[in-house]
Amino acid sequence: MRDSLFDVFAGLYIDIYREYILIESDIIIVGGGPAGSTCAWKLKQYNISSTILDKKEFPRPKLCAGWITPKVLRDLHLNKKEYPHSLKTFDRLNCYFGGKRIPIPTRQYSIRRYELDNWLIDRSGAQVIEHTVKNIRKENNVYIL
Repeated sequence: MRDSLFDVFAGLYIDIYREYILIESDIIIVGGGPAGSTCAWKLKQYNISSTILDKKEFPRPKLCAGWITPKVLRDLHLNKKEYPHSLKTFDRLNCYFGGKRIPIPTRQYSIRRYELDNWLIDRSGAQVIEHTVKNIRKENNVYIL
């Protein structure tokens, strides 16, 4: 069956338990974190379809300190007014040296990664498939992940 599928379709297949699933998408993105989901969102703005492959489904717990900077907001094209979850602003950090407090002016934001990641995935509009990509190979003009 595998050879007949390869003869009929030219595209991309993912190998799940030695079964092959055809994915029809302009772009395949491996990893649905902030970079992958934002990439899918930008592609959508140009009418380019994308599919995200990620090893776990969303939403999911993510161990992360939850600190992001204004540059991260800009890089993710995240408008604070449009973000529906908590985004706490910190204008200074307090550092202690030798028992002395030293306030450092800054602009940082605190977020919950599971909320941020899920919101970015939803914003992307991409199809998300739970799949761990272990390798990529090309056979007979198709890619197998």
